[in-house]
Amino acid sequence: CTYKNVCTKGAKMKCKTERITIRMTPEEKKKLDYCSEKMGNTQSDILISGMNNYYTAIKKALEQIK
Repeated sequence: CTYKNVCTKGAKMKCKTERITIRMTPEEKKKLDYCSEKMGNTQSDILISGMNNYYTAIKKALEQIK
């Protein structure tokens, strides 16, 4: 990967090349800032973690339906 500070290490190096823009209320931004500060993670990491939690929960729920 040729991008600085956007690659994660692991079994395979994954480059973070996708970018999105989101809108949030000032209260939501304060919550994101708080989580980021208290956890010592970037705001992107906090949002990605939440997304991964939702993804896992949805996959598990759909598997139970089958």
